[in-house]
Amino acid sequence: RQKYITSEDEKVSKYIRGWSYGRKKDVTIREILTHTSGLDRHWNHNSFMIHPSLSELTLSIDYEEEWNGEFYYNDTAIQVLPVLIEGITEDPVDQYLQFKLFNTLGISYNIMRWSRDFEGTCRGPTGLRMNVEELVKVGEWFMDHPFIEMITSSNAEETHGYLIWLKGEWIYMKGDYGQFLAINPNTKTIGARLTTERDNYSFDDFIEFIEYLK
Repeated sequence: RQKYITSEDEKVSKYIRGWSYGRKKDVTIREILTHTSGLDRHWNHNSFMIHPSLSELTLSIDYEEEWNGEFYYNDTAIQVLPVLIEGITEDPVDQYLQFKLFNTLGISYNIMRWSRDFEGTCRGPTGLRMNVEELVKVGEWFMDHPFIEMITSSNAEETHGYLIWLKGEWIYMKGDYGQFLAINPNTKTIGARLTTERDNYSFDDFIEFIEYLK
């Protein structure tokens, strides 16, 4: 039976039993979403792609020895989310989102793919694949949803929200190879770009991208 999160200020340890010890037992869902959890960040993209058990990794991570509460982008913390969602909904995150979101947007399971480890756990910080038309559908849903104000007004720095980036009027997500989903709620503008490693786009050329959209 599904459980429900009542607040992003709830502790992750309420839903992941193996988190009931050490300093991480007090980490909140909000801190995961705003990259302010202080969890060990010494795992990179390649480590996630080859790790045989991401659930085991999630249980083993803990606080960094020296952390002052600052923001830092943290793939390790993001890997907690698929484990957390599966623990709450009893479904892998890709199946849950397919049922709760993607089906309503007309995005079929044949188009959307999310890579998993050998045990079937979805990779949190990487591995979601869909075409650009479907990505725009996600942007349209995102722009019209009431929670857009909540996720853009977090306790992180003004350049960050809940797993998103903020730049002036723009809300955007970006990928390693210069992929973007950009949303401007004020002008009702959505832009999406998919790339590959061979395209040689920059991870940080968002300004050029929104100039192109204008």
